[in-house]
Amino acid sequence: MKSLRIGFKTGPREHGTLTCEDPALVRAFIESINGLQELFVTNFDDNPGSLFSAILKHHGSLQTLAIHTPPDQTYKRKALPVWTTEQLEQLHEHFAKLSHLEIDIGLAEGQWPSHIATILAQFSRVRTLKLYVEVPIAASGFSDEYKYDVWGSVRPPPLKEDRGNEVVTGLFRQVFKVDPYAFLTHLEVCFTRLDISDRMGSYIVENPIWVRRSERDDAPRPDEGGFGVDCIGSWRVAGRQ
Repeated sequence: MKSLRIGFKTGPREHGTLTCEDPALVRAFIESINGLQELFVTNFDDNPGSLFSAILKHHGSLQTLAIHTPPDQTYKRKALPVWTTEQLEQLHEHFAKLSHLEIDIGLAEGQWPSHIATILAQFSRVRTLKLYVEVPIAASGFSDEYKYDVWGSVRPPPLKEDRGNEVVTGLFRQVFKVDPYAFLTHLEVCFTRLDISDRMGSYIVENPIWVRRSERDDAPRPDEGGFGVDCIGSWRVAGRQ
């Protein structure tokens, strides 16, 4: 087996989601595979770092790693599960063949986590990087507070796109400042949140921002503006293109 795509949730089975009482079983299964090249994990409630020891076994072969924890629609999660700085540093140090990385990063008191961005900028061998950033209900550097308006309606306030563009392009430039010969061609930062405007229940919305390296022969260096930026400009239901 060269590629594995799984989604798991601890606890009782619900809504057709495959559940697992003990994440150790998931770790044991991943560890039982030899030479895994692609790993895709949708994690619903457990700390994704709990799988790190199993992932580390494939440091010599893994080319694609995508682990995402969607926003919690049950409101039971106390904090967004993200990897520690130590785990990210180990990932950078040991996974020489990694070309696609997709993970969640958390805001630091509502602001862009510069310390995490500094580590990610060192992944010079990665060609495509996708980061999920969950925007909280409280006011943050990327959105106003989520609250009822004067008409009694509640809709997610818009993403502060100027700030979003600033940090996304800043990270892209930072990669090439660390290593002018970095392989990165495509960076996506997908801002996500819960939309609670529907009385029947919440649903996940997203607002991605993309940066693509220019392919023109006469384009400036990536850290000097040799890239293009695109975004959809509003929240959309997650998963729609």
